[in-house]
Amino acid sequence: MEFTRDDWAQITALCDVLEPLWEMTMRTEGNAIDGTHGALWESICAINFVISELNIQLEKYHQLPEFRVLCQGILIGCTRAIDFRLFLDRNPANVAAVVFHPSMGWPHFESRAVTPEQKAWLR
Repeated sequence: MEFTRDDWAQITALCDVLEPLWEMTMRTEGNAIDGTHGALWESICAINFVISELNIQLEKYHQLPEFRVLCQGILIGCTRAIDFRLFLDRNPANVAAVVFHPSMGWPHFESRAVTPEQKAWLR
């Protein structure tokens, strides 16, 4: 079986979507000797990057009918990433890591609090 030109287009698009996500995964692995590359606080930055990148890729491919299945996968991935982001915001260990980070602290959460429950949680 040989791949067609359309098959190669799908494979190339999939690689295009996955490459930045793989790079972020590699960046967040590590032992965080200098407070980077594997530090707990980086998980929020990493998941924000993933959500942003998936939205960019969705915008890039959503108008092309031949990439309909790819776009469905991107949407599922984005939904899961958003769910994980919400989990991170409620995880006490992650909250502590962000609060005690010199350049993040409480303002990180204060700027994201939009619902009355979120604002009450910060008090």
